[in-house]
Amino acid sequence: MPSIRALEAMAGLWDQEQCALFLRVTTVTLAKWRKNGTGPLWRIVGKRIIYIPDEVMVWLQKKKGRPAPSRPFGGKLERKGV
Repeated sequence: MPSIRALEAMAGLWDQEQCALFLRVTTVTLAKWRKNGTGPLWRIVGKRIIYIPDEVMVWLQKKKGRPAPSRPFGGKLERKGV
């Protein structure tokens, strides 16, 4: 009999660990996002938290990136030859 993870993979579902691995965050971060309502859509199936990869991708595409700082690390610009 296949494991739960194998069945989820066949159905195209991720558990918390798989979603966290994909997003390169910890499961603690995912839990905070769930609590704050700021993370990707999720569902409870039985006692398990499940993510649908397509919905995670939609959430990720809607996230806005931050612009790069004009001065890395907040340092002052050096003026040479002055």
